[in-house]
Amino acid sequence: MAAVWLCSHAQVRASQGMSPAMCADELFPPVFLKELDPRTRRLLRRLVLEPVEAPGGQPAAQPGTHELADLVINVADDDERMALWHDALNGAVGIVLMEAFRL
Repeated sequence: MAAVWLCSHAQVRASQGMSPAMCADELFPPVFLKELDPRTRRLLRRLVLEPVEAPGGQPAAQPGTHELADLVINVADDDERMALWHDALNGAVGIVLMEAFRL
């Protein structure tokens, strides 16, 4: 769920012509970051993104699945994992609802 949430934001950033982010916390505008749990922000700050190509050929950067899994499994404690899961779930639901209203 967290990977889908972060990759969606990476692709939105690329579609807007913005340069790829270096760390996951750079994927979000500062106003949005303030709404996230501080534990989620700390985890996102540690997650380095990999260069990829977004749909349309735009350069983007998103988390590698192995690095994200390593961060969540081996680095994060239970409270950080729960905060990340909660914020990712809320973010993913928001993305799905936004896409549903486009149809």
